[in-house]
Amino acid sequence: MRHPVQAVLEARTKQLQADALLAADRQQRRLRQQIQGVEQQLAAQLQEVQQQLAHKRAHAAAADEESRRKRTAERSRRLAEVQKQQAALEQAQASALQELKRAQEEAARKQQAEAEAARKRQQQQEEEKRRREAEAAAAAAAKAAEEAKAREEAAKKEQQQQQQQQQQQLPAAPAAAAAPSAGVSPVSADPHLKSTAAAVEYEQLLQRKLAEAEAAAAEITSRPQLKQQRRTLEKQITMAVSQISGTQQQVLAKSQQLVEVLRSCATPQQQALAYTVLASRVVSQCEGQVQKIGSFAYPLAYVCVSVGAAVPAFMELLLAKLQAACPLLVPKYTMYSADTPKEDWFKACGYKEIEDPKTGAQRRENADEFVSRMTAMVLLYGAIVQTATPGNPAGLEHGWAWLARCLNALPPTRPSATALMSFLAHAGFRMAAVYGRQFHKVLAHISQHYLPALEAKASKDADLRAVGTRLMTYISTKQYTKEPEGRTLKKVDESSYTRA
Repeated sequence: MRHPVQAVLEARTKQLQADALLAADRQQRRLRQQIQGVEQQLAAQLQEVQQQLAHKRAHAAAADEESRRKRTAERSRRLAEVQKQQAALEQAQASALQELKRAQEEAARKQQAEAEAARKRQQQQEEEKRRREAEAAAAAAAKAAEEAKAREEAAKKEQQQQQQQQQQQLPAAPAAAAAPSAGVSPVSADPHLKSTAAAVEYEQLLQRKLAEAEAAAAEITSRPQLKQQRRTLEKQITMAVSQISGTQQQVLAKSQQLVEVLRSCATPQQQALAYTVLASRVVSQCEGQVQKIGSFAYPLAYVCVSVGAAVPAFMELLLAKLQAACPLLVPKYTMYSADTPKEDWFKACGYKEIEDPKTGAQRRENADEFVSRMTAMVLLYGAIVQTATPGNPAGLEHGWAWLARCLNALPPTRPSATALMSFLAHAGFRMAAVYGRQFHKVLAHISQHYLPALEAKASKDADLRAVGTRLMTYISTKQYTKEPEGRTLKKVDESSYTRA
């Protein structure tokens, strides 16, 4: 039999074990609940992290898409700009090639026409020489006949005395005829040609030199084996002239380049070709650029004077080319006459055949086109004579002579008045500074005599009236005291140093 205490202890032990098991079970349940709570918190945090990560990924994807879109747009924009620049460059190259082709064709036509004109002039000179020789022979025969007659009548003393008296009186008539007149001496049998004898004589001298140079150059242009040499020379000159701009730097560079080209010619034939080609290119540049922008005459003139100072023969040929293209630079003007064919009169005045921009057909330029081209020529001539470069072979004294001859010989017409206005616009500033009171006397003569004669003709001619108004304004407002635009060149082209 167990002891009661032992039974109590066993019971107590079982009770403690049961309590311990119950407590352990409750503890496990609490732990499981805590673990579940932690798991739920971790799951919620994980879900939140996943949501944040997904949001960040979406935001990054959107940013990447926007960046890619911007890069694509920028590449497209740059590609469009490059394509546009390339198209503009191709168009400019095509225009330049077309212009060069036209210039070459025009030069070829001019050279052919000039060669034909030189041949005709040579024929005329030979005919004139033969005529003079025939006249001299006739005069010699007449003189011999008179001497024979005088010997036959030598026996008659009274007749011999009368003959001697007549011979003593003969010089009086030529002496009286040689007396100077107050007007302008006639230059030819044509009463419609208005000019001075000195001007026409100088024109003929220049045209003879031009014909001689063209004949010498023809020895090269007529030989196919020298075609490449000729084209190389023409290309060098054409490129240099086309690159002239209104800066001191460019004028100096192109002047030196052209002088080197001219001096590199080894033979007289090569020199003649270079001189005539350069003169023709200058005239073409004048008809193109100066006709559009009058102030461009100054840089072009500075280059011509610099080259002419180094190679004087070039300036003579340039003046000959200018006078051939613009007879007003002689100066001379042919008055219209009913007994003269109109085409002959237009040709004598300097009108030329041009290509109609609309139809492409050849036609004679109209009055406005003619006056515009003459204006460009006179602007260039005025810029040349006023250039103060040492050694200028066509300096201010040439301009003074032209001005005097223009006022003395030419009638007040729209072309001649426009030429006078254009010359004063570019050369008047320096003429006023150099000649002072003498130049003011010329302006007074224009105001008192030339303008009234112009106004008398301008009542029914609005264009002529407009020229007279500009000339009057030029004198009354003393525009000759203000330096013309473009006369002073910039040192360099500042735009070339400007970055966008």
